[in-house]
Amino acid sequence: MPPPTRASGSPLPQAAAQQQPQYNNHYYAPSFNLPAGVESRFRPADQSPNDYLLPKITIASHPQLNLPKPLTFALPASKKLLHNSVTVTLPSAQNFVQIIPSVPVAKTNRPYRLFVTVNGVRMVSVVQPEKEREKGRPVFEGRLERGVTNRIEVEVLAGTEGEEGAKSGKVEWEKVTAFVGDREDVTGRAKSMVEEQVNFLAEGGEVDAGQILFNRI
Repeated sequence: MPPPTRASGSPLPQAAAQQQPQYNNHYYAPSFNLPAGVESRFRPADQSPNDYLLPKITIASHPQLNLPKPLTFALPASKKLLHNSVTVTLPSAQNFVQIIPSVPVAKTNRPYRLFVTVNGVRMVSVVQPEKEREKGRPVFEGRLERGVTNRIEVEVLAGTEGEEGAKSGKVEWEKVTAFVGDREDVTGRAKSMVEEQVNFLAEGGEVDAGQILFNRI
């Protein structure tokens, strides 16, 4: 019997996979199809970072955890691909997080849709009564399962502004997938690096995802 598969939380069409990659105790079906209207998975070579649909995603420890050393780190968009995938290792205590995507298109008149899922379950942005809602930076909350690799997906679709753009059917698309584990058996030099980064973040620092606990896949 083949291993069980977890369908992508994306609302966009997904292709059937012949091989299933395994991540700890979870199995994920890889996606090969692009959304309708998207012609390439590669970012235009001349595209400015100011025009990215999803330039950055911030993941932070939820304030309700009241942790002595809360984490905040950023996952930047890929400069070459429209779909960026990263893996991140967090302490098991960081099992309740806030997911804050930066969505500049929300500040324009272009039609767009934003999808955020955690382990295949679609999230809804939350309202924080004590804070003024910042347009283009919605806040989502997600609980992570311990002992497995969790998957956070953030996806944006945006149409072209104006009537002619709507008739063309062309859309822009970007996506970030973060595989988040809670490995506690980090030893030696790796453990020292983790402690240094945690201390830096706890003091209010923010690091690029290229500097913290992740490997591109």
